[in-house]
Amino acid sequence: MLINTDQQRALAYLQSCIEDIGSFGDILQLVIVELIYKVCQARPAERAKFIRTVYNLLSSNSASVRYEAAGALVTLSSTPTAVKAAAKCYVDLIVHESDNNVKLVVLDKLVKLQSDHRNDLSLQQELSMDVLRILGSTDIEVRRKTLEFLMNLISLRNVKDVVSLLKKEVVRTYNETDKEQNTKTYQELLVKALHQCGVRFPITAEIVVPVLMDFLSESNEKAAESVLEFVREAVARFENLQPSIIEKLLSSLPGIKSLSVLHAGLWILGEYCVTEQQIMAFMEMVNESIGPLPIVDTEIRESTQDGGEGDDVSKTPAATTTSSRVTADGTYATQSALATTTTTSDDKPPLRKFLLAGDFFIGAALATSLTKIALRLESPGVARNRLVAQCMLVLASIIHLGKSSLPKKPISDDDVDWLSLCIRVINDR
Repeated sequence: MLINTDQQRALAYLQSCIEDIGSFGDILQLVIVELIYKVCQARPAERAKFIRTVYNLLSSNSASVRYEAAGALVTLSSTPTAVKAAAKCYVDLIVHESDNNVKLVVLDKLVKLQSDHRNDLSLQQELSMDVLRILGSTDIEVRRKTLEFLMNLISLRNVKDVVSLLKKEVVRTYNETDKEQNTKTYQELLVKALHQCGVRFPITAEIVVPVLMDFLSESNEKAAESVLEFVREAVARFENLQPSIIEKLLSSLPGIKSLSVLHAGLWILGEYCVTEQQIMAFMEMVNESIGPLPIVDTEIRESTQDGGEGDDVSKTPAATTTSSRVTADGTYATQSALATTTTTSDDKPPLRKFLLAGDFFIGAALATSLTKIALRLESPGVARNRLVAQCMLVLASIIHLGKSSLPKKPISDDDVDWLSLCIRVINDR
């Protein structure tokens, strides 16, 4: 090639047709970018002559030419205008390129460009809004890397705009009816990104918390756990947000489908429900989530009802078992037993459903929260006595259920001891 054998001749030819390079083919344009790069590396004083040419190549029809031209431009000039033009070119390449591997390569270039000019605040602000366009990609790795990059661009100047757009993206994924695994993973990434924004910039917490708490009742357990992690941190750090967080959590808890999320939610409410109104609302939520009391009596009553559309517990066909026994006088006798089993339906309240499944650790967690609010309520008279009686009835009912044959697994001795201790503490108050 001419640029390798006689660079001066190649340069003379370029200068003779410099106005027409936009009409050249992509291979020749790539050679021109290489020539300009080599000339400017050898003779830095001539950089100014070719900057306009490289700018023109940023609008080439070839993605390869635009990519090489953007790299050459930031080498020739470090001015904010040149850097922003190169960054915009990289973003456009990522958005419009169909190959995900190419997207990741160009994204790496964009990350390096940002790290080399991290002190340019105007670049950070403009780049953060452009980078959000990349989230339209369907590849989860591109989205993951984009969100990680975006977190490095956020500052007080642009955090509200970024959070606003991330919030819209969260709402869009939340409203999707057909959620694939990639969508669920993307939800988790968005939740974590908003979590970081809320912690780093407290001014956005008031915007972030209500949006994220809608995920508590989602079937995506990992996203719900990430939300609870942020809620626990927010309620401890931002006292001004405590009332709104408690109110939202109280309304969301009955719809929670995850055992671990429900456990964490009960702990938060037991720890931060301090006013009489909050404590009474918590007790109402518990009654709603656990259903009619006592649990064993109501379950047996429902199981013995004939028909009854909508029953939560239905009886399965009875099975008769016979066995031979030896009596005290040495003769044989036949013993018959009629056994019935109960099946639970999915429309039961969440706490009751977990307890009937044998998950009594949630009962122990509930006992801790009920003990805290019973000891915390300072209102004398009927209101306090009623609350104490309700707490003791709930805990005694859980113990009774655990020792019955209704749950799939019996209650452990440790859980019985803890529930009994909580009842004694509440009673002795």
